[in-house]
Amino acid sequence: MRFLFFLLIAASLKAQAPLEGPWRMTRQDSPSFARPETADGDWAEVQMPWKERPANGIFWLRKTVTLDAPLPEATLVLGRVASSFEVYVNGQSLG
Repeated sequence: MRFLFFLLIAASLKAQAPLEGPWRMTRQDSPSFARPETADGDWAEVQMPWKERPANGIFWLRKTVTLDAPLPEATLVLGRVASSFEVYVNGQSLG
């Protein structure tokens, strides 16, 4: 029984926030874009995963994800990235 109990606890701690679907994108660049309160209503909407990635250059992508409860730890899976990138969560750089 202990083993089954452990599996149930492990399964209950695992949560997912799907990242496919609509995102906001702009080809402009500003450090203010990392702040959650920055308005992005005039940014283009793109669907992820995208079928055609924009040509080389700088662009910002934004997605709002709401979690049901805080997570003790999380993993962000980005897939293949063609060049350098930075990731921000609630305005904090993850690198």
